[in-house]
Amino acid sequence: MNGDDSCHAYVEHLQHEHSRLNELLLHLAGEVNQLTAARQPRVALDRFAERLADLRQRLQSHFAEEEEGGCLEEAVSRCPSLTGNAAEIVGEHPRLDEMLQQLILQTHAPAVLPADVQRDYRSFAEKLHAHETAESRLLQKAFGAEAADYDSEGED
Repeated sequence: MNGDDSCHAYVEHLQHEHSRLNELLLHLAGEVNQLTAARQPRVALDRFAERLADLRQRLQSHFAEEEEGGCLEEAVSRCPSLTGNAAEIVGEHPRLDEMLQQLILQTHAPAVLPADVQRDYRSFAEKLHAHETAESRLLQKAFGAEAADYDSEGED
């Protein structure tokens, strides 16, 4: 990225995207909690699978943006001790994508139990939340107060 201003703008953009992702995860948590009470479980599961597919597409774009945007690289150049953290964060992207893909496939399975989908969605959401929190911490360490306005630990 060119200069501090563009990188700070990118950090702010990522923080807003993390906030939107957290809101979406909370909304999906509400939907997944309703699966066991659905009058037509298959219809509810299919609708939930569509929402998960939308989330997957959004996450793939988000991950690509993080990997190609240069801000993580800028963070590492400012604070070389974050190299391992940045590599770990980027390395989680394929695993998170695979988890979400498996959840989508599970949701489409004919004999799937809503309770299993609920359990696995919660597991995925927790891992994604931890991932986003680690990323926000890395940005806070590298960019200081400019990145501290968003604290993903405070959101559930």
